[in-house]
Amino acid sequence: MKKVELIKGIKSSVLGFGCAPIMGAVGGKIAKNAIECAIDNGVNHFDLARSYGFGEAEKFVGQILKNKRDKVILASKFGIKANFKAKVLVPFKPLVREILEFKKSIYKTDNSLGLKNDSNNFKADRFHNRIELNVNEMKISLEESLKALGTDYLDYFFIHEPIDSIHNIDDLIYLSEKLKKEGKIRAFGWHLCKIRDVYMNLI
Repeated sequence: MKKVELIKGIKSSVLGFGCAPIMGAVGGKIAKNAIECAIDNGVNHFDLARSYGFGEAEKFVGQILKNKRDKVILASKFGIKANFKAKVLVPFKPLVREILEFKKSIYKTDNSLGLKNDSNNFKADRFHNRIELNVNEMKISLEESLKALGTDYLDYFFIHEPIDSIHNIDDLIYLSEKLKKEGKIRAFGWHLCKIRDVYMNLI
C-alpha cells in the first residue's frame, strides 16, 4: 500500500485504521480479525485515544501489535477519557452490543410497526469526561497510553477535539518538544472534528 509522510520520517499507509469502535461497538474477536486483515493488506497506521473503547482500546490494540511495533505507526490522543461509568459498563458491553444489533436488524427487516431507529441513542459521552488541557494532564495521559499500548513511544500525540480555545498552547508545545527529545513522541498536534471532516495540525 502507498505510504505518505505527514511528518518527515514517519511513513503512514494512506489508509489508516480508526480504533474508536474497538471494545465499544465492536467486540474483541471481530476487532482482532479486522486489525490482522488490515495489516495483511498493508495498513500500518492505527489511530487511538484514551477514550476509545470506553478506555479499553489502547490495551487491546497494544496486545495485538506487541510484536509488530517497528512495523506500525501509532497515534493517540489526550483530552477525553473514560470515567467510572465506563468501568462499570465493562461486563455489560457484550449484552449492549447484542441489544443494539437486534434493534438494527428489526428496523432493517420489518418496520411495519413504525419503529424508530434509536439504536444510536446509546450516548457514549455519558461514559467520558473532558480533562483540563495542561502540561500535567498531558504527561499523565501520555504515560497511561504508553503503558496501555506496551510501547516506549508514540509516533503521533494529539490533543483530542478541544471545544474551546487552548489558552496555554505554548506550554503544551514546549512540553511536546521536550517529549520529542526524550523519545516519547515523534510528532505532536491537535485533532479537530467538525461534522464529518477531520482536521489535524502537526508540529
